[in-house]
Amino acid sequence: MTVGPQTSIKDAIKNFETKWNCVASEESKVLLYGQLPPVVKMDNTLGTLKACKHLSLSSNCIEKIAGLKGLGELILLFF
Repeated sequence: MTVGPQTSIKDAIKNFETKWNCVASEESKVLLYGQLPPVVKMDNTLGTLKACKHLSLSSNCIEKIAGLKGLGELILLFF
């Protein structure tokens, strides 16, 4: 796979916070789907989303699920 431009999880979280005018770590529903350029790699930054129960990462180019440690409240993962 050729990896071109990509959005990091950290940047995707910043995009979410800007779009919804919120603090992602306090939200129960975090929508990181459809990033342009897409998210390619999940990392431990996701662990900062302590209150997250619903995490949406669909419509990205993620090949491997990772970095979910610390998401103790997670109920739904849309991948």
